[in-house]
Amino acid sequence: MTEDFGRLLRAHRRLSALTQLQLADLSTLSVRAIRDLEQGRAQRPRPNTVRLLADGLELRGSRRAAFEAAANAGDAAVRALAAELRCTDPPAAMNALLGREEEVRALADLVLVDRHRVVTVTGIAGVGKTRLAIEVAGHVAESGLRVLWKRCDRGPLPGPELLRTAELAGDRDVLLVLDGIAVPAPDLPILELLRRCPRLRVLVTSDAPLNQGEERVAPLTPLPVPEAARSGDLVAVGRSPSVRLLLRHIRALNPAFRLGDGNVRAIAEICRRCDGHPRAVEVAGIWCALWSPHQVCAQLAQDPIALPRPAATGMEIPGLTAALYRSLAALGVRERQLLVRLLPLRSAWSVEEVSALTGGEPAETTAVVHNLVLRGLVRGGDRPGGTEFEVLNLVRSCVAGRPEPLSV
Repeated sequence: MTEDFGRLLRAHRRLSALTQLQLADLSTLSVRAIRDLEQGRAQRPRPNTVRLLADGLELRGSRRAAFEAAANAGDAAVRALAAELRCTDPPAAMNALLGREEEVRALADLVLVDRHRVVTVTGIAGVGKTRLAIEVAGHVAESGLRVLWKRCDRGPLPGPELLRTAELAGDRDVLLVLDGIAVPAPDLPILELLRRCPRLRVLVTSDAPLNQGEERVAPLTPLPVPEAARSGDLVAVGRSPSVRLLLRHIRALNPAFRLGDGNVRAIAEICRRCDGHPRAVEVAGIWCALWSPHQVCAQLAQDPIALPRPAATGMEIPGLTAALYRSLAALGVRERQLLVRLLPLRSAWSVEEVSALTGGEPAETTAVVHNLVLRGLVRGGDRPGGTEFEVLNLVRSCVAGRPEPLSV
């Protein structure tokens, strides 16, 4: 919205001898909405808002047409600026999101209820950060907030370009999604952007925290996998989110495939070998339509990221492997040292057990494990005796194939 529409609105209101309060009553809008429009702070009035204002001002004929054209011209200017800054509406979801109901609800609450101004979703590549952000953006948009989406995985994000998004947000409730920020990003002016836009909130997806201001970090782990002790239970296995995702990909190529007594254990094991990681599960699902689940399971037992690329699909694990190498190489010395000690542990472990194993101070060990969890290399789960953790199979496979990223 340009200032031209605001000036035109103010001129019509004064010509009609109306105060902002009187126009608000006539148009059934709030005084604040009219004030923001007149001062140019509200940038994109909805068509219904423009219609209600025109009705309240009793505009007819050419005067009404010029009034509506001014609103559309402002909207076009905003669209042009958004295109220049590569800010778009959130991408459309291509399918239903499986097994992330709690994460969607928690993130939406952080933005809408708790009003955290910077929320960063972290995790390893392919775990579903972007897909989760799309779902959350949809919930936020339904609440009435405008959502701006900026893809940031094609090189460093220039600070001046980010600051110019303040022209789009202004003094309104807006959620800006920065998808795929590469860290470290010391020159990213998030705090300055928040200062310029006091009602702006930012949702970030990244491999690691930004470490900027009062950032709230939400680590995203892979999907839950079937318990080994219940691998033969058709009902329990079929309810597992990772199994549901695997079956979706299998049936896309083989609609007749059914989970049954003859394949349930292999299907459950595939999901465990893949850690429930969505991208790894997707590739495994493609191969389950070409090989039997038992053959895929045997291949994964040798190496969770060794499945060859299905040439006709364009899907491949090597991209995930490269991203994992980058995540490992970006670790600090303490994180690398501890991860080397954790790799031989095949069962879940507690922070207390690892502290005793390494001889480190419990508080320091807790901090290091926490950093590994935030980066998605280790995940935790609630057990009867407390929280226990485990290193992802995908991480083990990467280190076994090329241990250099963990060299100290």
